[in-house]
Amino acid sequence: MAKTPQTKKCTKCTEVKSIDEFHNHSKTKDKKQIYCKTCMLKASKNQKLDNPTQWKEYNTEYHKSNKNALIYRIVNPLGETYTGSTMKRLNVRFASHRATYKHSNGLYPLLHKSFDTWGIDAHIFELVVDLGNISRNELRYIESKMIKNFMNNNKSLNGKL
Repeated sequence: MAKTPQTKKCTKCTEVKSIDEFHNHSKTKDKKQIYCKTCMLKASKNQKLDNPTQWKEYNTEYHKSNKNALIYRIVNPLGETYTGSTMKRLNVRFASHRATYKHSNGLYPLLHKSFDTWGIDAHIFELVVDLGNISRNELRYIESKMIKNFMNNNKSLNGKL
């Protein structure tokens, strides 16, 4: 089996650096970016500084187009369910739940207790419904109705409303 190189030469600064100094990139032969992390950061900052109007337009359009209202749930092996809502990308919200569990500060005590009991990987993280472009207040109202339904059936991991 071929040994993977431990160093790589950055095509921007031409320095030879540890392979850990390069971001991953699935389309290159060695699966690493051609620029080191330092050069990538500089290039990104320069692009924003050199084209502030273009960057602002892109950023505004990106955030406008990714504002669908989503209801999701996290289900443990007993069918107990945490119901949540977000207007962010779903993978970002799920990553947030995983991060708050690792660095728990008591935000979701019943959900975290379930993670402790069953392990986080035993839970199913899934989208329930994409409600499209509705207001945050409408989203919260729909979410609260769903939570109340699970609370009435003693299957909620949300705690109090």
